Amino acid sequence: MLSIMVQRATLIGFYDSMGDTSVDYCLNQTKLQTIFCTNNYLPKLTGMKGKGLAQFVKNVVLFDGISND
Repeated sequence: MLSIMVQRATLIGFYDSMGDTSVDYCLNQTKLQTIFCTNNYLPKLTGMKGKGLAQFVKNVVLFDGISND
């Protein structure tokens, strides 16, 4: 969060319980172009894009926790 503040970027928290329209509202209000998310969230984003939502999102940066398996 500190690095986001230093870059003067906007941090938006999305929750699994949020529907597509709620997420799209937040994306439109901020005109978010780049989203950082885990692999679990990618199907939601691609589904939203398929429905014509998440218009401003151009970049998706995927990250996941490191597994010791």
